[in-house]
Amino acid sequence: MWHNRMEGEEETLSSHVLRSQAIAEGRIWAKSRQADHVVKRMDGSVEYVTPFSEL
Repeated sequence: MWHNRMEGEEETLSSHVLRSQAIAEGRIWAKSRQADHVVKRMDGSVEYVTPFSEL
């Protein structure tokens, strides 16, 4: 399972079977909150960041 969370919070915003679904949903959440969208690999390392906080 892939999960979306706000940084610094433990509450899960959404959970998805497919990684692509989680990324798409996370991008929507981040953009609506003007927050950076951080995509992490299975090991927890950062794969990439999309900065919506600068919009």
